[in-house]
Amino acid sequence: MRRAGPTTGPARPPWCPPGTAVAGCTHDRDPAARGAYDGITAVVSGLDDADLQRPTRCRGWLVADLLFHVLCDAQRALVALASPAEGPADVDDVSYWRAFAGGSSDATRVAVATMDGLLSDDAVRPAGWNDPEYLLKATGRLPLSDRDRRDLGEAAGWFPLLG
Repeated sequence: MRRAGPTTGPARPPWCPPGTAVAGCTHDRDPAARGAYDGITAVVSGLDDADLQRPTRCRGWLVADLLFHVLCDAQRALVALASPAEGPADVDDVSYWRAFAGGSSDATRVAVATMDGLLSDDAVRPAGWNDPEYLLKATGRLPLSDRDRRDLGEAAGWFPLLG
């Protein structure tokens, strides 16, 4: 893999090698994608086999597991972006997200199930947390209170689940 430098340009993700056309790959054209992939590459490029077998903050996931998960998500996104859709668009880049704002939408249920999956079977979220509060605390966007820490016990150390 090429490294970022004054003459080589930004590092490319391994699934988007130089001189190849990968359907949907916007690494060279999209600064946000380039920043995300270059950031991951910078963090993991120096890892050896032992480092890849270390645990992450995602309970039960090793570094290699998490990296493979990120790779698979990126590949799914590339396929989705390159797949044609029937008919004209029915939402724009702003109205698309309105369906996900609060409430108990399908997206909220999926996000809650994902957070539940990251927790051990022994951990149960406090009964007083509604779904939005749970998601905010699980992602570190809202800090745990002293009462939360007491209610969660040892599991409080696993928060935030993402972040």
